[in-house]
Amino acid sequence: MNNILKTLLPVFAAMLLFSCGDKPADTVKNDSLKENPLMKGLSEQEQEELRKIIASIPVPFTLLNQVAESGLPYHNEFLNAETNVSNYNTAEAKAVNIGVYGYDIAYMIAFERLAESGAYLKTIRQLADEVVIPTAFDESSMKRYEIHASNQDSMQNLIYSSYVRIDSTLQSNERFALAALVVTSGWIESLYLTTQQLGNQEKSESNKLLYEMLGEQQTHTDNILSMLSMFPEDSLMVSIATDVNSFKLKSSPVNEYTVEELTLITQHIAAMRNKLITIH
Repeated sequence: MNNILKTLLPVFAAMLLFSCGDKPADTVKNDSLKENPLMKGLSEQEQEELRKIIASIPVPFTLLNQVAESGLPYHNEFLNAETNVSNYNTAEAKAVNIGVYGYDIAYMIAFERLAESGAYLKTIRQLADEVVIPTAFDESSMKRYEIHASNQDSMQNLIYSSYVRIDSTLQSNERFALAALVVTSGWIESLYLTTQQLGNQEKSESNKLLYEMLGEQQTHTDNILSMLSMFPEDSLMVSIATDVNSFKLKSSPVNEYTVEELTLITQHIAAMRNKLITIH
């Protein structure tokens, strides 16, 4: 896989939320943005701390790439259906599922399902637009995607050119809160896709790296929890933090899992992820 994709796709969701836009705030399509606990201001010190936390969280696209390279089959049924987009009515739900869909696209591209990713690109574009995040894919880019969707090199170039157009200047405190949700939900989705792929398979030569990388994820939960803790008044943030902390407690302290332990972790991650995609 082209190194550009390995570098850019993982940061896609977070970059969307750190973009500066040319769309005025009064074009928000959802009134839930106007009065929202997530819109509380952060001090400059908190803002800087959150920037550092987000920068320190390893993006799990490598994990998805290893899934594809392990020889395990592709499963479209693991993805959050793009038709669910109509269910996401609040700013929180939209931000969460920008993260989920972003990593679903990463999964699809890792398995070279380029043509099938088109609907997901459009879905993310819709969600991003609705929470006043400038879209990474303008009309011209989407038309080019439709023309070249079957060509991997063209798709890679399209994605690259789309992401370099995003300005990473942060415009307002509320973007920090939404960014925390996007980063967290994308991280959870990558864990979900990985554990679903592994199923109840015993550790073998072909999947041992996946086992090891899954075990290593527990080392990143403290950063996720620190990020979520900056919004203690928001019930969604508190709920996700509770689930993430439970994952941390269930994770193997030696970064190794038996099949039985993997089954329990898989069930917990699935429950955690399914909460995200049913948020309205």
